[in-house]
Order: sequence, then structure tokens, then C-alpha cells
Amino acid sequence: MGNVHIFATILDLVRKGYLKIHKGEDNNEKPEDVDYVISRVREADDSLLSHERFFINLLINEIGNGHSVSTREIQSFSKHNGSRFINLFSEWRNKIKQDAVSKGYYDKSKTKIGAILILAFIALLILNIFALAYGIFFGIAGTVIAVILFVYGVALLNWRSDYGYQQYKKWKKFKKYMKSYKVDLSNKDIEEYSSDISLIYALSLGVDKKIDDFNFDETTYLNKAYSYNGWLFWYLLLTNNDNNSFQKSMNKSFGGSNASYSGSGSFSSGGGGGAGGGGAGGF
Repeated sequence: MGNVHIFATILDLVRKGYLKIHKGEDNNEKPEDVDYVISRVREADDSLLSHERFFINLLINEIGNGHSVSTREIQSFSKHNGSRFINLFSEWRNKIKQDAVSKGYYDKSKTKIGAILILAFIALLILNIFALAYGIFFGIAGTVIAVILFVYGVALLNWRSDYGYQQYKKWKKFKKYMKSYKVDLSNKDIEEYSSDISLIYALSLGVDKKIDDFNFDETTYLNKAYSYNGWLFWYLLLTNNDNNSFQKSMNKSFGGSNASYSGSGSFSSGGGGGAGGGGAGGF
């Protein structure tokens, strides 16, 4: 399932009471063409991190009409304003990185050394190109050294602090645990389970839990999404059936934009082991 990080962020903001989701008019359309609307319930405030506030503004104000945004509008915006769309999500990723730095996940004392190594890589690479052009064998070895300097320099620019590394190990253990975790969503305890946010944290790390023997009915769970703590039921619609209109509509809106991180757990590796970046909300 693509764009899990964006979906996890939306679900977390629904859980926190800043956003809500509802189904628009489907007019007997194909599942992927059914419109879903994400509305702002209350203004973003200082209880949210900067990347969360930016994300709400991105959806509601930049793409939407200032009050809400529909999946159809997101798809249209990405189609007709592709560069702007990608730039907005790139800026969101930068906000996540900045929040990770402010939380102390990175050791910034090594940044200067990393920058020096990258500059050395550029200079050595230029020198090696001239050496290879004149058939000097050293150019091959020099290129290898340059690549090593570049890799190590980039690593130092993103070097985790001791605290960040500890958090990173915790999130790796959490991700491993959630991969084997069995979710019990029987009808007798589903409302009680809706207070457990571990599913959102796991989703932000690329782990979506499909429920074994889950009796899925889209209409029933759409109604429950409006009646209970809705994020859980939107999660079920998103992860447990490939043919429901919510999953198809969301994937179609964000798909193909390169807006989100690719691959499972990309946020955690970038955030020093934080709570999945945007998906988990609070690091």
C-alpha cells in the first residue's frame, strides 16, 4: 500500500480532533472515483508539532478551499500543479526533519565535518575525472576514495545523537513487534480498542495490520466511522479490503506524485528513531 505515511498522518490528526473525513456523493461511480472530503474541525495550535501544522495548512489551505479538501481536488491539484504539489510535500518532509532536530535526535556537532568531507569529495572527483581522461590509473582508486568520503559525509550530516539512537532502536523493536502482533477486533471490544493508537504508529513505520477472518462491510464501517472514534474505522477501510472506495480514492489522489516517502519505515530512519515522523505525530 503506497503513501502510508500520509495516510497515517491524516488518521492521527483525525484521532486528535483536528480533521474529520466523510464520504461525498458517489453517484454510482467506480470505487476509485468516489469523492472523500477531509475537513478541518479546529485550528492547528501549539499542541501540534510544526510539521503537523504545516500538513494541515498544506491540505486545507494550499490545496483545499480553506475549510476542507476532497480527494478529487487533491488529484486535480497534483495533475495540474505537479511541481507545486511535490514541492509542498518536500517542504513537509523538511519540517519533519527540523522537528526531529529540535527533539535532539541528531548530533549536529558532526555537521561541519560532514560538509568538509562532501566538499573534499567534489574536489577529488573533479581531479579524478582529469586523471582518468589522461589515462592515469590513480583516477580509479581516487574515485573509490571520493565515493567513500561522500557516503561518510552524508552519514555525518544525519548522525544520530545517543538519545536519537536509543529512540531509533526502540522504534525498530516496536516495528518488529507490530509485524507479529495479532489484533483482536471482535465486535464486543472494538470501541474499547479504538483508544489504542499503536496501529497508527505502526502504519507510519510501514506496517499495516490486515485482520484475519475480518468480516468486512464497507457501508457498516463507514457508518461506524462517523459514530465512534472514527480513525480506527477509516484505518480498517484503508488496510483490510483492496476494493473499497475509500482506499481506492485515497490511493488515486496521492498515487504517482512521489509526494510521500517510498518504502517501509522511511520516516523512522530519517527522524532518528522518532515516532514515524508525520504518521505518528508526536515523535
